[in-house]
Amino acid sequence: MWVLQVRSRAHSISHLDGAATQHHEPTGIDSSPSVPPATATPPSNRYWRSPDKCLSNPMKGAETSNQVLQPLGLEVTEGETAEVTCKHSITSPDYLAWYQHRPGGFPRLLFSGYSSPPDIGRLSMFITKDRVSTTLKIRRAGVRDAAVYYCGVRDTVREERGNLSKKRC
Repeated sequence: MWVLQVRSRAHSISHLDGAATQHHEPTGIDSSPSVPPATATPPSNRYWRSPDKCLSNPMKGAETSNQVLQPLGLEVTEGETAEVTCKHSITSPDYLAWYQHRPGGFPRLLFSGYSSPPDIGRLSMFITKDRVSTTLKIRRAGVRDAAVYYCGVRDTVREERGNLSKKRC
C-alpha cells in the first residue's frame, strides 16, 4: 500500500477525504487529525476482491514466505512526478499489477502484465527484466491523483508434493 498526497502550489495537502490542510514547509505524510485513520489502511478483505482469483491481496503477502514490499507514502507538489517502486520475493512471478483506491470506491486496476506496458497518459509502469520489481510513475501529479496505490503480484508456479507445477485457476 502506498498513500500519495499531493501538495498544491499554495502548500496545501489534498487529503484522501477531500479536506485540505495548510502547510508552509513540506512535512511528509500528514498525520493531522483531519485525516481519518481508515484512509491510510488497506481495505478490508470483506470488500476487496481480486479480479483474478490467482492474484493475492497484495497486503496478505506475509501469509506465506512470499512478500510484496512498497513504501507507505509519498508527498509531492502539484505538477511534480510521483514515482514508487514495489519489490517482491516471489520466485516465479508472471503477472504484476498496480491498483488505485480512492475513498468510497473499490480498487481500480491501472496496469497489469508481465512486461512494461505502453504509457497511459501521465501514468506509466516499468517492470524489471527479472520481474522482481515494478515502478509506477505519475507525471504532472495533481490533486486528482491523491489516493492509495497497491502493487500486486501473481505467482504461477507452486510446489506440489516435492514437484513444481503450474498453478491452475
